[in-house]
Amino acid sequence: MTAYSEIRDEIQSGDLVVLSHYKWASWYDLQVMMVRVMSATEYTHVGVCVVLGGRVWVAESVEPVVRLVPLSNYAQDGMYIIPTRHPMKDEELEYLFSKVGKAKYSKWRAIKAYLDRLEIGTDDELECAEYAITARRLSGLDLGPKAVPACVVKEALRQGLRLEYVEGV
Repeated sequence: MTAYSEIRDEIQSGDLVVLSHYKWASWYDLQVMMVRVMSATEYTHVGVCVVLGGRVWVAESVEPVVRLVPLSNYAQDGMYIIPTRHPMKDEELEYLFSKVGKAKYSKWRAIKAYLDRLEIGTDDELECAEYAITARRLSGLDLGPKAVPACVVKEALRQGLRLEYVEGV
């Protein structure tokens, strides 16, 4: 395990943040845990890191809408970072920002992705892995055809990238 304070300055735009979920405190937690159990995976969410103004942000598709949040929001509960070593092009950054506050998260698209019935990047409704895959493709990094967080991780590892657990602010 690596402390967030040790790795924060090494994170670059285009790196991926991957989350797991272990809470059972709310209806949302229960929904996420059901997906995790049904899909037999530890990974429940993926976003793309963007470094702006000396801060690290996560561009992510969550309910209700695509947003930017400080990466430090996730550090307390623990997260995984995948350093992609693949620079972000202007087209990718433009795509990420064009969806913030506009594109809606779609549970239906998430279900279709798990059932391998999702055509990636065909709608203004997005699920998290679809948003990350579509964005990273614009910079030439292919994270695979299946928009599921576990499949994104599997493809990154297949390409020789590393998955590093990070915790604490």
